[in-house]
Amino acid sequence: WAVGLGVWLIPRQGPIGAAIAMTVAMAFSCVHAWFAGRRAYPLPFPGAAIAKVSLACAVMAALVLVVPGHGLFPFIARVVVGGLSYGTVALATDLLDLRSTLLRKLASPWQRGAS
Repeated sequence: WAVGLGVWLIPRQGPIGAAIAMTVAMAFSCVHAWFAGRRAYPLPFPGAAIAKVSLACAVMAALVLVVPGHGLFPFIARVVVGGLSYGTVALATDLLDLRSTLLRKLASPWQRGAS
């Protein structure tokens, strides 16, 4: 796919054609790997994790978009707001057992001292 699309698109569109050819080829490769991989090693579909990540991304995007201004300080503020909001939602929804693992790690020094 990549070679065929590259031969066709690069002379017509230059570097943009190369980017299009590689993107399309990699998309086909991902779809093929998904179908072929499911036959070789079936994995469960992570629907709950996808929903939690989508929620965290939506909250982060909404909060980053309301930070006003342009320049260095607003950019830094957006990075901080984005990271804190995503992390907060990830902890609140226990994304990938983050909250459970964090609580277990925080509690382990106290449990060792008690024994």
